[in-house]
Amino acid sequence: SQTEESSPISKPTPRNRRKHVYTDGKGFLRGELIWGKVKGFSWWPGMVTPWKSKTSPPGMRRVEWFGDGMFSESYTEGLMVFSAFNKCFCKNSYASLPVYKEAIYQIIELAGERCGKSFSGKGGTKEKELKLMLDWASEGFLPSGPEGFLPP
Repeated sequence: SQTEESSPISKPTPRNRRKHVYTDGKGFLRGELIWGKVKGFSWWPGMVTPWKSKTSPPGMRRVEWFGDGMFSESYTEGLMVFSAFNKCFCKNSYASLPVYKEAIYQIIELAGERCGKSFSGKGGTKEKELKLMLDWASEGFLPSGPEGFLPP
């Protein structure tokens, strides 16, 4: 009604105009770095993105997967926090699938940026950079820990 529209309380602010926020209490919020189950693969790194419509089915998240940039809709039961790195990281996929290796590079790079951590050394190769990244992730993302890469 018009009364609501003129009320300063219900006026939409830019903050309220943002795409759908997940409010089902199941965690895995927009921008969160996660691991998810992708059919035919080991745990795969991704990031929770806004649902396309106003409301998402409870317990569902839209995930953009690192490496190939694909999107899918996943149940929260099939997701894990990215801090579970040692549990989810797959050495075999890393060694044999270039797209998985690239996905790991991309997510650790983003986690590092959020923590204010850089891995690019002077004259270092991407392989050396990847080794530093994997060490940082497997040792618990220190000094900030997983809190450092929470969504901005």
